[in-house]
Amino acid sequence: MMNLLRGQRIKLAELCGKQNFHEFEFFIRTSMLSQNNATYDIGCFGVDEFGKCSDEKFFIFFNQKVSPGGGIELLDVTSINESLTRINIRKLPETIKKLVFTATVDADESLSELKRGELELIFESKTIGSFLFNGESFSDEKLCTRQFS
Repeated sequence: MMNLLRGQRIKLAELCGKQNFHEFEFFIRTSMLSQNNATYDIGCFGVDEFGKCSDEKFFIFFNQKVSPGGGIELLDVTSINESLTRINIRKLPETIKKLVFTATVDADESLSELKRGELELIFESKTIGSFLFNGESFSDEKLCTRQFS
């Protein structure tokens, strides 16, 4: 298993030991531990060559769990602050060039208050890469608040 670093770039084929990563599926598992019992939601955007989510059908989150064709699927898990996303590269259209994962937290806490988080890359039932993070990873977080009258 490889410990992944912030900003690191590595080819999936290298991590998985495959020649062509377009031929397999893998999973991304995230788990987050709050200091104050906050609830976290993980989302995934399939973006095009310009870095844009050009089709909202490729924005996967708790309310839209599967992309067209089933290339990205947010699976049900039993833990409230854990997510498991199945990625099947074969089922994604060629217009999707990158997957971007996001985390949101309920309004009473910010991500900078996160106690511990982990993202795991799982292939053939084995964790092949792991990235650990905590609230310090979000020190540059931008908060958006709106007041409605």
